[in-house]
Amino acid sequence: MKTAILILMLSAVAASADTLTTVALTVWGEARSESYNGKYAISSVIWNRSLGRPENFKKVCLAPSQFSCWRHRRFSQPMPDLRKPLDRLAWRDCVTLATLMMDGEFLPSLDSKHYHEASIQPYWSVNMKMLAKIDGHKFYR
Repeated sequence: MKTAILILMLSAVAASADTLTTVALTVWGEARSESYNGKYAISSVIWNRSLGRPENFKKVCLAPSQFSCWRHRRFSQPMPDLRKPLDRLAWRDCVTLATLMMDGEFLPSLDSKHYHEASIQPYWSVNMKMLAKIDGHKFYR
């Protein structure tokens, strides 16, 4: 009986770590060159789309055609190179934000479920209300 409980606990920890990594990579892939506020805003979109439920974070991040850093559930961006100081700092921010989300200590900075790079104007944004422009992204409701 104790072995079964230990296996369940370990699988819960592994699933949690997998979700944390997925969220951190999503923030990295979408906003690694942005300020902490820019990364926080992207994290807010993930949070809002998942209704703040950790069990939904991975599904939201990997949903088809939602985050450009994922293609067919595979990460399509360069991985953090922790030998580079800028990558190390950006990755630390991404992991910190993902951890806050997983721990339920995250408060979204805006009520947005949609965003895009500021340099483009996708068709879907035309009839939406823009809430903010943060760094290189525009956020909508």
